[in-house]
Amino acid sequence: MLDSRAERDGLPTFIVDAGDLFWKASSLPSQDLPQRELKAELIVDAFAVHGVDAMTPGDGDLALGVETYRELTGGLPVLAGNLTCGEATWPLTRSVEKGGRTVGFIGVVSEKPKGCEVSAPADAVAAGVAELGEVDVVVLLSHGTASKDAEILHPDVDFVVNGHSRQSYNSPRDLGSAWHLGAGSRGKKLGIVELVFTEGATGWADDQRTVALQEDREKLVERLEVAVGQVADATTDIDKERFGTRVAYYEGEIGRVDEQLAEARSAGDSKLNSFQNQLVDLDAKHDGHAATDALVEATLTAISGLEAPDVASSPPEGPFLGSETCRSCHTAQYDQWKSTRHASAYDTLAKDKRHLDADCVSCHTTGYGMGGPSHPSQVGQFKNVGCESCHGPGEEHLGDAEHKKIMNPPAKAVCTGCHDGDRDGGRFVYEDYVLKVQHTAPE
Repeated sequence: MLDSRAERDGLPTFIVDAGDLFWKASSLPSQDLPQRELKAELIVDAFAVHGVDAMTPGDGDLALGVETYRELTGGLPVLAGNLTCGEATWPLTRSVEKGGRTVGFIGVVSEKPKGCEVSAPADAVAAGVAELGEVDVVVLLSHGTASKDAEILHPDVDFVVNGHSRQSYNSPRDLGSAWHLGAGSRGKKLGIVELVFTEGATGWADDQRTVALQEDREKLVERLEVAVGQVADATTDIDKERFGTRVAYYEGEIGRVDEQLAEARSAGDSKLNSFQNQLVDLDAKHDGHAATDALVEATLTAISGLEAPDVASSPPEGPFLGSETCRSCHTAQYDQWKSTRHASAYDTLAKDKRHLDADCVSCHTTGYGMGGPSHPSQVGQFKNVGCESCHGPGEEHLGDAEHKKIMNPPAKAVCTGCHDGDRDGGRFVYEDYVLKVQHTAPE
């Protein structure tokens, strides 16, 4: 969302999205399609309530099917001037005037959706700037990697909203001539930018840059420490390489933030317009909106009423057994587990009517998608984050406990698969939380 001051103050508000709104990846399991379509309809209905000024499709959105996407978004201001999907095309730009200020939007795609063609995004951005002409602010809605945004940028672009990288920036990234914005993934955060115009000014300065950069740096350092631990605990070369990439990324981001801190502390150009950026957590603590809450409730009810796909009512025979099987030999460990929040993880979903939500179930059940349940209707004895979520499947261990050892202690990477700094809102600190789930007696 690009918010010119604040809607709550009765001032002009511009709402935008840069893609992967309906789904996160270029492919979608067919059994999840009914849920995805219901959630997409919810989002479109919410946009109808609140209004949306510009949006760009992502490869995840088009995974529902080009025709489905077009039907869902018919009448909405979709921009994607360099994207062609069969006979489907979209406009490149749109100008919106509110409160005496005109914002020009450009929609460009860098990632190529299946069955579609993408022309040079940098050329499209330049063409979009020319097409918009004189406006007060130019906003690029970009669906591509964060690094690509810097390559396709035009000097007349003021802000870039990225919808593909899944990164959230408390402090917008300085791309030189523009500011880079991102609100993360899974709809957990709403990005709000408040714009303050200064007469005769050109360009934009971040009002809260130094404080926000310092907060960003602290979070990056925490995540770097987690990634370093993941490398140390990795048991395969593939995992070491994967987690090593995270280490390199966080080290690079810390270096970039340090450079920007130095620049922010030396800045002070009064001839710049100013803005403030914030990310609002859309969790249970956030004040709701009656009309939107009603839409959400109706969608959850509809999901609950979906007919289960053509899968067995119980998981196929596989390596996972369920925590009750473990209990027969490991009573003390089982009792300790029952005292933790892991043992009621599924109940937290059921309480919020999210237990059939395919987006949530995998981290609140055991073995989901790994040989255990493959659909929310199958969870059965695998409700909650059970023994095998941490220690691995128990089938071989049960057959030969002496030689078929399970993972004990679990690798840190097992925890951070779900507690990844994104799903948990950055609250998870391994060294603190692991103490809450350590068993009271040795295996």
